[in-house]
Amino acid sequence: MRFIAVFFAMFFTDIFWTLLVRKTTQGKALAAAIYSVILVLLSAVAITSFVKEAIYLLPAALGAFAGTYLTVKINEWR
Repeated sequence: MRFIAVFFAMFFTDIFWTLLVRKTTQGKALAAAIYSVILVLLSAVAITSFVKEAIYLLPAALGAFAGTYLTVKINEWR
């Protein structure tokens, strides 16, 4: 169960990283700031999970990859 939780924590963390970068480069300060807050909270969940056990780096890395990949693909479709 923790494996899945870490995967999704990193999945959503990477989605918000990607959105943060997009909003920052577009000069949308308020949206970027909101994404930044969400990003910090999601990162805290992921970090506290895998600091205790290194095995959780694997789902963290997989979630990060999937989150960024999916977000970029969705933005391509727009």
